[in-house]
Amino acid sequence: MEKSLVIIKPDGVERSLVAHTKKPFFKELVEFITEGPVVAFVVEGVHAVDNVRRLVGDTSPHKAAPGTIRGDFAHLSMEYASKKGLGGKNVIHASGSKAEADEEI
Repeated sequence: MEKSLVIIKPDGVERSLVAHTKKPFFKELVEFITEGPVVAFVVEGVHAVDNVRRLVGDTSPHKAAPGTIRGDFAHLSMEYASKKGLGGKNVIHASGSKAEADEEI
């Protein structure tokens, strides 16, 4: 049985972390996730990671399909957010793989 970690980020909470320490945006991500309340939960089920990723949408909001969480609610491109030092303000985090979920959970 797979599990996937999902974190609704503060901008996601306002509209309706597991941190990646080696990523260049780590500092901004920590600041963003700790600036307000978050909701964290674990989804468990068959193909949990793939199913959650389909629901969440592409990491880059402008590539996320309509009907996904990011496609409907994330409004900053990753390029713009990075340029402005806004970190990953793309509404939600979800594990990208089973190995990542195991580490994050």
